[in-house]
Amino acid sequence: MKYLFVLVALIAPNAVLADGDPARGKRAFLQCVMCHSAVPGGHKSGPSLARIWGRNAATVEGFWNYSEALKQADIVWDAETLDEWLTSPKTMVPGTSMRVPGIKDAEERRDIIAYLKQLAESSSAILENTAPRITLMKPIQRSPQQ
Repeated sequence: MKYLFVLVALIAPNAVLADGDPARGKRAFLQCVMCHSAVPGGHKSGPSLARIWGRNAATVEGFWNYSEALKQADIVWDAETLDEWLTSPKTMVPGTSMRVPGIKDAEERRDIIAYLKQLAESSSAILENTAPRITLMKPIQRSPQQ
């Protein structure tokens, strides 16, 4: 069984990382809310993390306070890169302004990653389904005042 896990990890590393629990990840994300939001466009001292999945690093709309190091990094956020980042941001991108030293617990990182992926998917769905609804109403006919 041990060899099967190693083989899967070598063939499909994202499959190994993608087994987190988004519900636990949402709870674990509470340690991030001092600086980050899970609401699209809801930036704090750090960017909203609502739609980072699949994006290039340092490209969240409306947030401009990225470190030069992160702006220059060639990173696309996925399970593998998020796991490396969450393990040690300063090791992955020396010069980053991220102050958190990292999350050592691998399961907790997987859960947060699963939550961020789910969050991005649900944020996209919300955006697609929020087209303005226009209702045309007939003018109200009022009877003359007597």
